[in-house]
Amino acid sequence: VSTQSTGSSGINAEYGKQWYQRRVRGLVHRSQLFLFRFISLLEKMNNIVDLPGWLKSTDYTGPVGITVKCFIRPETVEEYKILMKEHLEETLKEPGLLHFQFNSDYESDSIFCFVEEWKNPAALLTHLSTSWFKDHFLKRSIPMSQQASLRALYKLNAVFHKRHPALSTKLAFKKKKTLRCRFGPYGAAQRQYNSSPKLVLT
Repeated sequence: VSTQSTGSSGINAEYGKQWYQRRVRGLVHRSQLFLFRFISLLEKMNNIVDLPGWLKSTDYTGPVGITVKCFIRPETVEEYKILMKEHLEETLKEPGLLHFQFNSDYESDSIFCFVEEWKNPAALLTHLSTSWFKDHFLKRSIPMSQQASLRALYKLNAVFHKRHPALSTKLAFKKKKTLRCRFGPYGAAQRQYNSSPKLVLT
């Protein structure tokens, strides 16, 4: 009896070991697959092909945001920064702009990300149709690029949003109707909606 019990427990232990190993291998495989897909998504970033087409056809009328990642040739970085500052000044003239931010990559000095938030899809479509954007910004920025930029479009429906009270940059459209935009280390831009709108660069 004892011999049978010992043999039975040995079989159960071996079976349990094999089951555990298969389970671990399965979890590792799924984790690796998820990580691969996540990294691929980050590398591609693009979530829309026909941006103007969606802006024209969508029924959504709320605010939208777009993040663009640009890969600039190292020898044209300073020229690109100047162009982006001009782009900010021109973009601030458009009433539908809510927010504009220009940032450099954490690792590379020739990769930049800029974020734009617009009142609605129509405002963003108008921005993409301006003569400044089509005839000046695109024609000057494309030759500076190493590769095509990456774009991510999203609805500003704020599933979770909490602004820290210590942050100085605010969007207020109630009483003073003030818009403030940050331009990284290259200056801050502010536009006030009143009887005589002014653009102030510091």
